[in-house]
Amino acid sequence: MIIGGLAIAFRGRARTTRDVDAINFLNEDAIPDFIEQGAALSFQPRIPNVLDFVKRSRVLLMVHENTGVEVDLSLGSLPLEYQALKRATKVKVGRLSVPVASTEDLIVLKAVARRVVDKGDIEARLDRATKLDVAYVRQHVDEFAQALETPEMFIEFDQRLGDYEKGRRHRKK
Repeated sequence: MIIGGLAIAFRGRARTTRDVDAINFLNEDAIPDFIEQGAALSFQPRIPNVLDFVKRSRVLLMVHENTGVEVDLSLGSLPLEYQALKRATKVKVGRLSVPVASTEDLIVLKAVARRVVDKGDIEARLDRATKLDVAYVRQHVDEFAQALETPEMFIEFDQRLGDYEKGRRHRKK
């Protein structure tokens, strides 16, 4: 499932990105075969000792040799990630049809990442969202904030979401 900047672009915000971020639901035991199959398509690990890194971080860092495009594959295992995959919609890319995370799930993932670019992506998605399951987003950001013991994550995000809701009410008048 595509997440990150490319997913934001697929969801309607023109945005440049240098990499592809995705969640893949691979079993850790399948990673060596996955890497081998990727090599046949010109994908190579970006770092030495990639298997050790994957075990520690649950992220597989690859690069497409022919284009230089970096690919960050997070190994999905959280209930939210499985739910996000079910909610994802397919986007046609050339001859492929790839699942792209929903606006709500992108907002949750961006809120957890908390980088400056992620905050901008959240603002852009909120500005363009015509229908947004605010309760779903609020619940999942709150769950992450509690699990990560970062209440400020939720407080900061909830303020941004409150501004979105106020703006929606104002536009309806």
